[in-house]
Amino acid sequence: AMVLVAASLEAFLGLCLGCHLFRLLIRLGLVPPEACEACADLWGTR
Repeated sequence: AMVLVAASLEAFLGLCLGCHLFRLLIRLGLVPPEACEACADLWGTR
């Protein structure tokens, strides 16, 4: 059920829960920011 919710959010609203979780892990210091520069700033210019 949770996978269906996550997939629906991404498909219909363009909201990627995995991206937000990865960004949170970067902010908490559990993942180095160099792992993904684009993920560290989700709302920046692409």
